[in-house]
Amino acid sequence: MKIISWNANGKFREKYKAILELDADIYVIQECENPEIYQDPGYRSFFKNYHWAGVYSYKGLMVFSTRPDIVLDRLDWGA
Repeated sequence: MKIISWNANGKFREKYKAILELDADIYVIQECENPEIYQDPGYRSFFKNYHWAGVYSYKGLMVFSTRPDIVLDRLDWGA
């Protein structure tokens, strides 16, 4: 399994296509926008299998996979 972690330092909506060339199973992206609030249809529709967390909608943590056979479950560990 290949996992990529990257600090996008904002504006991931303009960078996400480049990281896909790495063809990972799971991506962990720091400092990225919440896909649910961003209006670009390409950025929004691309992320179907993801979890995003953050205080600010423009700078959070997202874990996603482009593979349909990988199921991402968010765990609540009471932190």
